[in-house]
Amino acid sequence: MSNTPEILKGFTQIPNELIRLGLMRVDLTARESRIFWSIVSFSWSWHRKFCYLSYRELSSVAALNLGHTHDTVQSLIDKNILQTEKTKQKTKFQLNRDVNSWNVEFKKNKIQKEIEASDFFKN
Repeated sequence: MSNTPEILKGFTQIPNELIRLGLMRVDLTARESRIFWSIVSFSWSWHRKFCYLSYRELSSVAALNLGHTHDTVQSLIDKNILQTEKTKQKTKFQLNRDVNSWNVEFKKNKIQKEIEASDFFKN
């Protein structure tokens, strides 16, 4: 077995804007990061905008205990990074792709502020 990942075995498309304007500049806790990437794995990796998981399944995938999973999901909801909707058996999890609506403090230094002002990353 090769140690080199093969694109034919699957890949995940993540919007560049989400990476550049969101993930690269926000401090997620370790637990928040594990929940975030678990949701990415079960939604965007399957080219879907959302996924349906039970909290027990999410807890297992993220390797967190169930109590921490509930608390961490609520933290991501409070930050408007994650949106949920209860169904009869599972919960619909959807990541908020509108980085500007996240309730977080984005890290910026002087150079980043200058780049933003120059519209460097605008397509």
